[in-house]
Amino acid sequence: MAARSEWVGGRVPGPFFITEGEPYRPDVILWLDAAEDLILGTSIVHPNAPASEIADCLVAAMTQPKAGLPRRPARVRVASEALAEAVRVVAGTDIAVEVGPTPEIDHVIHHMAEHVHGEGDEAESYLEAGRVSVETVTAFFEVAAGLYRVAPWKLAWDSQVLALDVPAYGVQQACLSIIGRLGESLGFLLFESFEKYRAFQAMAKQHDESGRSPENLGTSLLSLDFDRGADIPPTMRKEIAAHGWEVAGPEAYPRVLLTEPDVLARPLTDRDVRLVTVAAAAVTAFVKQHEDVFEAWSPVPRSHEVAVKIGTEQVTARVTAPHPGLEGEEDGDEDESEGGRERKVVNQLMRAFLAAEAQAGQKEPWLSMAGFVCESLYGYKLDYGDGEVDGFTAVAVEEYLLDYFPRKVTADDEVIQATPDILTRHFNWLGATGKLAQKKVESICKRIEAKRSSFVRRANDPSRFGLAKGFVTMMQAAGVDPSDEKAVARFMANYNAQVAREMAPAAAPPPPLGEPGASSRAARSPRQRWTPRPGEPLPAPTSLCPCGSGKRYKKCCLVR
Repeated sequence: MAARSEWVGGRVPGPFFITEGEPYRPDVILWLDAAEDLILGTSIVHPNAPASEIADCLVAAMTQPKAGLPRRPARVRVASEALAEAVRVVAGTDIAVEVGPTPEIDHVIHHMAEHVHGEGDEAESYLEAGRVSVETVTAFFEVAAGLYRVAPWKLAWDSQVLALDVPAYGVQQACLSIIGRLGESLGFLLFESFEKYRAFQAMAKQHDESGRSPENLGTSLLSLDFDRGADIPPTMRKEIAAHGWEVAGPEAYPRVLLTEPDVLARPLTDRDVRLVTVAAAAVTAFVKQHEDVFEAWSPVPRSHEVAVKIGTEQVTARVTAPHPGLEGEEDGDEDESEGGRERKVVNQLMRAFLAAEAQAGQKEPWLSMAGFVCESLYGYKLDYGDGEVDGFTAVAVEEYLLDYFPRKVTADDEVIQATPDILTRHFNWLGATGKLAQKKVESICKRIEAKRSSFVRRANDPSRFGLAKGFVTMMQAAGVDPSDEKAVARFMANYNAQVAREMAPAAAPPPPLGEPGASSRAARSPRQRWTPRPGEPLPAPTSLCPCGSGKRYKKCCLVR
């Protein structure tokens, strides 16, 4: 008689959905002969079916196996104690029941998934076999076209997550991440909560480090994606043409996807598409009203509420930025370096200051301007000053006002006029909260007032603009959108050509060798000043300057 073998059993979510009626994902029960790699018993049950189903499947596998004669194993192995308890009821005393990993089950399910995923693409439909109404899809296309034209991905990074509340759909502080800042995968991801978003981030980081395609997303997610028309299944393109649904461009074909944690696409319901439609409308309205929030990313939340009409239904939604879950975090940046810790301290200071100002009655846009000014102030202190968050002095604040701001900070006249008052309020707050000595606060505030006129004059003087700020200002004056890479490239090409034309007639032969002062005059000549070409790396500050002056780069042509 052949030796009795080990069988492996499991109950796992199947790699497919049953779409008759309300779609659901069934559980697949398997019993395998581990030694012979044979499937002996299978069963497909509703996910709410009792735990005893795995035991019933084991009995069937022993009495009527899918392969070979009826037989009993020496032992069985399942993945959890809950499954083991169910199996022990029918195992008897001659079958040992063990709990341990069951990779054999995962292997079978993986192959089953590959077979299932390869079928049925031609049947894909925006109407989901009648589960989604025509009026819902019509509203979805109209709202999606509006979102595409607003293009929030040109303003927001995916880490600048928003909160979405839709009371009618039971959605509270869902987490919405706008994607596409780098020009790929335009749209947004919608997570049930901030915690689910963080779980997705953690899994994405693991997959990026390993270089493998994701097998687990860490959570389910609902998304809106914009694709090229050629990437949309033919059946769906025919539906668009038949119903005359609005599409904003050849690469703006919208699609809703609902993805399971194991990257399986779940069939959509009418509610799924309506929720994405409401979210898209809310984001569009928020960006139109508060597009500056993504640039300054103020720690004081801003909200916008909108009523969205879908057929005869009107749904109210509210978007809030930033998501409350980001409070106390460095905007999703987990950098624990010294610079990362300093940035976290800055964020905490700004949140507390702006919250105090809001409580004192300050409104938008003052809070937005204050966030912008304070961000530039601490940017100066960390990147160009002593690298410390605290320890401000009157001399440092004067340098920020009369040198750093005019060279580096691009701001309109309203922000420039408000800057001295914002700084005064900020330093007074630092003093009142014990974060800066009162004598220093008084000295700084006196210096701010004394330099107010000089600051306003210098901040508006183009001759004091640094290279980067000068380019941005010129592009703005020429009506060039800085987020349009092609327009920026054309502007820079025209600018470089103009500079070349202006410099050519003025070129003069170099002075004779040995003429007194020749090298110093060459170094001082504007025509000899070295400027980097687009994309060209900058020299190290202590290396020789490329202009040929013989001086160190930081003492010569360093862009300031």
